[in-house]
Amino acid sequence: ANVAWLFVAVAVGYFLAYEWLHFAYHCPEASWVGRIPFLPALRRHHLRNGGLGQVPPRWSCAVVVRHHQAMTRRSVLIVDDHEAFRVAARTLLEGRDFEVVGEAADGREGLAAAARLRPDVVLLDIRLPDVDGYEVSRRLVDSSGRPAVVLVSTLDAVDVGRRAVASGARGFVTKSRLSGDTLRRLLNEEEGA
Repeated sequence: ANVAWLFVAVAVGYFLAYEWLHFAYHCPEASWVGRIPFLPALRRHHLRNGGLGQVPPRWSCAVVVRHHQAMTRRSVLIVDDHEAFRVAARTLLEGRDFEVVGEAADGREGLAAAARLRPDVVLLDIRLPDVDGYEVSRRLVDSSGRPAVVLVSTLDAVDVGRRAVASGARGFVTKSRLSGDTLRRLLNEEEGA
């Protein structure tokens, strides 16, 4: 009986490894393929020599890559009283591992939207017309959804300093330096700490 189970385990392991390598080999557009040292070079070699590169992939690479990106994208709520910044932030973030699920123009609207949408990240302006961003951040961090709050402002980090830390925010980015890469790096650093 133990030999039969061992055979089944080896067969399943072999099948899964084969399927994974097959996908990785035929889908170079998957961002993680570049991290596998031998696969890109092997694929180039076979394509040049008319070998395995001609085998059609079992799945549509574009569909699988899109599904992988959708599963790993973080949802973002943008809270800022300037519509021009909300539009610019949406443009900068979408397609860069983030999906903007909502926008709000003031603190109260932002809190209501966060409770309703339950985003992974709230991009929050410090200067809002009704409630300041520090107070909104404190309320969001204490809420049941507990999104990662990232404060944004035209102010410098030196001016924000201790108040941002006391508000429970994950970090601070000046509006001029906001990008998908900057936001992702900030969130990854905080999660790794």
